[in-house]
This record gives sequence, structure tokens and C-alpha cells, in this order.
Amino acid sequence: GESDQVEKNSEEYYIEKITNLKNALKYEVGIDKFGIIRVGRFTKTENDDKIINAQYNVCKTDPDFVMLTEITESLCQDPEFLNHDFKGHYSEKGYAAIGTAAAKGLKNI
Repeated sequence: GESDQVEKNSEEYYIEKITNLKNALKYEVGIDKFGIIRVGRFTKTENDDKIINAQYNVCKTDPDFVMLTEITESLCQDPEFLNHDFKGHYSEKGYAAIGTAAAKGLKNI
């Protein structure tokens, strides 16, 4: 999703591509659910909103998708969780927080 924000992809484009990916993985690997970690607000433009809305909408309309966590919203506001060398990426502490939150989300499926 972050690269879709940067590339200024539309909500429709994101939903089409993530649904195609989900369908391929479901067919080839046999997954039951496809977990989404909501993107953070890296571009700080309406592009963030497009992808965030797409993620919410695909979870609402396709029962194969589930939102695992929305923690990225707060992490993007705290420099401690951001990688200072590679803009648009999290620090180790950030990735650990996301992984922990996503695991809790998986546990509740």
C-alpha cells in the first residue's frame, strides 16, 4: 500500500490489484483469509486517504480480507518508530510493534 501511495494509484486500482493477489494466493496456496496491515500516512497527502479507504472498503466488501491492525497511524507520528535513514520505512522498533499488533489481530480471527 505504501508504494501505491507514493505512485498516486487510485482506490480502484489498489482494490483490483490486491484482490488479484488474494485470488492468486487463495488458489495457489489455499489461504482462507488475507490480512491487511493498514498503511501509515507517509505521503501526508490525499494519496494516503485513497489507499486507506481502499483497504477499509476491501475488508468491508470481501469476506476473505480482514484488517489486522491500524497501529501505523500512531507509529507514523512518533519518530522513534520511523527509520531515519530510509524515509517511508519503519525502524526495528516500529516493525516489532506492527508485528505484535498484527499477531494479535490474527489471533482474533
